Amino acid sequence: MKLVCTTICILLLLPNSASFVEEKDICLEEKIFSEISATKDKLLTVNANIGNRHVMYWEHVVNGYYVKNDSILLQMVGGKIVEYRKNWVENIKTPPIKEIKINDDYYWKMPVIFPDKRSCCWGFYSFYKNLSFPIACWEVRLKDGRTLLYDMEGNIIGEGIPAPTIKGYSLSGYNSPDSPDPWIGFRKSADKWFKKWCNSTISISLPSPGEISLNVRDPEVKFFYEIAHGDSYYFQADRAGSFYSSMMASMDMANRPPMWFAFIGSCHGMTETGPGTFSYAFRKGELNYTVTVGYDHMEECRGWVYALQWQEYMFEKMDEGFTIKDAFLLATSYYPTISPAVKFVGDPNMTVYPPPKLKIYKDYCILGNLDVGEICNTSVRIWNLGSSHLKWMAKEDLPWLEVIPRNGSIEGGGWEDIMIMINTTGLANGNYNGTIHLLSNGGNRTFTVYFSVESKKVPKVEIVKPKRGIYMWDAIKLPFFVPVIIGVVEVEAEVITDGLGIDRVDFFIDDKLKFSDKEPPYKWRWEECLGLISKHVIKVIAYDINGNSGECKEMVWKIL
Repeated sequence: MKLVCTTICILLLLPNSASFVEEKDICLEEKIFSEISATKDKLLTVNANIGNRHVMYWEHVVNGYYVKNDSILLQMVGGKIVEYRKNWVENIKTPPIKEIKINDDYYWKMPVIFPDKRSCCWGFYSFYKNLSFPIACWEVRLKDGRTLLYDMEGNIIGEGIPAPTIKGYSLSGYNSPDSPDPWIGFRKSADKWFKKWCNSTISISLPSPGEISLNVRDPEVKFFYEIAHGDSYYFQADRAGSFYSSMMASMDMANRPPMWFAFIGSCHGMTETGPGTFSYAFRKGELNYTVTVGYDHMEECRGWVYALQWQEYMFEKMDEGFTIKDAFLLATSYYPTISPAVKFVGDPNMTVYPPPKLKIYKDYCILGNLDVGEICNTSVRIWNLGSSHLKWMAKEDLPWLEVIPRNGSIEGGGWEDIMIMINTTGLANGNYNGTIHLLSNGGNRTFTVYFSVESKKVPKVEIVKPKRGIYMWDAIKLPFFVPVIIGVVEVEAEVITDGLGIDRVDFFIDDKLKFSDKEPPYKWRWEECLGLISKHVIKVIAYDINGNSGECKEMVWKIL
């Protein structure tokens, strides 16, 4: 396989870049169009006006496989190219595609091939075990937000970072054979509001303990509601003798964040709220960014008759933007007879639209060995795990590191990719790391890039004087097939390097050092007399700041 990465440096690569396309550079645009036209196995998937730009985007499709991370991007304004990027792996060998059966509901599936590690989109995809690239598989986006990778035999071999979703789960438990679920109105009331606050909800009557566990374990279930016979340590589920316990809740909550909101509607559901209770389990012992509300000795309370109205009023105020605690207090003040039997524990500032929370799933990137003068980029995806807007900004103070964009705003549950560009021009050999500080109203994070610089290019040296001809006292007089020098001459060298500084340029006559020059133009005045007529070799060696060297030689005749 051969990787082709094309970035036209004089183009506007990203907003706020100082590069631009000269209007008269017709030849460059023709070269770009020719390159696109000559590229094989491309599929145009976007051809539309976005803002003031006309955007064309091609994906790489080989024998039915979409090549991950391969694309061509072309943007034009007023008929002029303002951005052109191409990432393309050539000569990909693909196995036959085998159709597989997916048992879960899904939005789409497509055969894809990962040609190398870079094609994993900066850590978005991961494989469950070490596999040799290229990897051919099916990519499937399930309706629960997960992205799974299947091999051609139908086995799951990897996954992508799941799309964030918020779920609500409400249940009503078992009462008696004559009236198995008398609290259906309470549960439907909760589900009605959960539907406003969540991407999806499940509302069920008489669930089994196993089914309850399955939903409590789901980290996307942020809202929980139960109303059933029980206390702070258990409640009755689908039949007599079938219970869901606070110990089960603690185990189900072990590998997930706390619930945003949990309503514990058993008569003694919130009588106890310390370790070992439902309240403690759903909060995971936390008092920030989590709330539990519920009943305390409700069977003794005259206000039970107003419990459904109290619940509706509280949910209504929560939906209006009040904190959950304020909504709880407003509802309780509106139906005061219920006040002895309801309780609130948790974050007094929590709302049903939780505050923004910044999250990155990987806080570093290793770029490996880079050459001097190389421009490399990577990206980091910022997630907002809250439901209100996340405002963020990036800070870094290294001249060779640039973050684009430097700030932004992300809606609840959304994400944004930022690009980190590394320019090794002028860097000496060695190991480097650069840290980007991500600051936001939902917390701060850092992302560090590691790489090393190992110069592989040597300076190019050319002796521009003397050249072929006869020189008399530093002036060329006649053309000749070799340089002939009469008297004094100024030896001059031209040095070309790829952005790396020159440490010095040494001038030699017959391998004997005569002069070292540290500043351009690089010159040395050859004044010594070496006899009436003699043959000599001028040699010039240029050293860059990493110690790499290039040289040039010229045989001359010298008279006097």
